Amino acid sequence: KALIATLILLTVVLVVLLYVTGLHNIRHEEVRINSRGAELAATISIPRWGSGPFPAVVAVHSSGPRRAQDLRIVWRNLVPEGLVVLTYDKPGVGESSGQFQEVRTDTSEQQLRSIADDVLACVEFLKKHPMVDPKRVGLFGGSQAGSIIPIASDIQNDIPFSVILSGPA
Repeated sequence: KALIATLILLTVVLVVLLYVTGLHNIRHEEVRINSRGAELAATISIPRWGSGPFPAVVAVHSSGPRRAQDLRIVWRNLVPEGLVVLTYDKPGVGESSGQFQEVRTDTSEQQLRSIADDVLACVEFLKKHPMVDPKRVGLFGGSQAGSIIPIASDIQNDIPFSVILSGPA
């Protein structure tokens, strides 16, 4: 009897947590995006409620070999607010093909532009999604993304908004 009562209590707690966090209202789609000869493994997180089209963001990574799951805090916070969020594994990391290259001082300009190209491939992919308003796709990120986002916005000047949480001075 004690075991059954414990299991019932745990189930109730889990259901309440899912409801309070809004995670039950999020749907995920695993997709592949071609960029610079690599196939980026990406996840599109979409509100389950409403019919869209929704505004959207591409979550831009900080430095290091990052995966889509490293940015789950972004979709956990933004999707319940009505945004679609695309996260991806960097080239050569996780499920993405290609080769990961750490940004180095002597080649940083070229490497940051390459990363910006990956971000823009994600933007273009997201604009074609039926649940996304193509005129409201922006960029979101921090740290190294604070360098990448302005480069991507400069290359493609129709990105309507960007959010940089912390970036270089």
